[in-house]
Amino acid sequence: MLEMKKGWMKRAGWRAFVLSACAFGGWSAQAFAARIDPQELEQLRGTVGMLLEDVEEFYHVTLLIESFMVFMLLALIVVGLVGYIKLRKEVRELRRRVCGEDDFAAEPPEDIDSPFEPMSEPESMPEPEPEPEPMPEPEREPESPPIVRFMEAYSEANDIEDPTLQKARFASLLAEFSSKRFTCTNPEDRKTNPNAPPTFETRDEGDFWAVEKGDGSDDYYVIPDPTLPYSEERHRFCGMKEAFASNYQEGKTYTHMEVEAPARFSLMGSLWAPQRPGKIMLSGE
Repeated sequence: MLEMKKGWMKRAGWRAFVLSACAFGGWSAQAFAARIDPQELEQLRGTVGMLLEDVEEFYHVTLLIESFMVFMLLALIVVGLVGYIKLRKEVRELRRRVCGEDDFAAEPPEDIDSPFEPMSEPESMPEPEPEPEPMPEPEREPESPPIVRFMEAYSEANDIEDPTLQKARFASLLAEFSSKRFTCTNPEDRKTNPNAPPTFETRDEGDFWAVEKGDGSDDYYVIPDPTLPYSEERHRFCGMKEAFASNYQEGKTYTHMEVEAPARFSLMGSLWAPQRPGKIMLSGE
């Protein structure tokens, strides 16, 4: 009997504990719910949603910018390659024309000796010797184009080490070929605005020498004055880089130049317009 009473009391205690725990849990949930304002909770959700939308939009914008930069880089590479190939082809064509490679004819094939000895002909009465014909006059070789003769004399004068003799030889050379001179007249403007194109005008003491093409047009072959030092200012602001491709390295000054191919300009009044760039090799730092 005592044991039954103890078991009943134990079960009653457990029930009271469970009921107390449930009551405490319900009261805690109600108290927590009462502390959270539904309007603040809704504002918090809206703020988090806006942040997520901003992050997603920033991600898409970043992808667009990256795609555009990759496209521009590929386009610049393609344009640079095409321009380089075209420039090399034009320089090669110009050198071929200037050097007169088209005038060279194919050499006739050499006679191949037959391995068989010719049959001997029967002896016959000697015929009277014909009267000697007058010797034909030797044919004159065609005269080279003016630019070829000018370039040969230009190279010889450029190799003279004495500055006084070299200057005198260049002066006589310019007079012999009735060369014109012009220069870039807006280097100061180009220093403040590097994107401004050079303006070339006729000047008595110009940096560029022009030899008439000789076909009745206004086109001229152009070479630089070799007596002038090739500095960074002359390269960047005085029109040299627009007229000639070269091996120039930034910050250096060169004292000697060799012309591999002259540039080509057209003359309009007193203004000179570049048509095709030439090529020079710089040395003597």
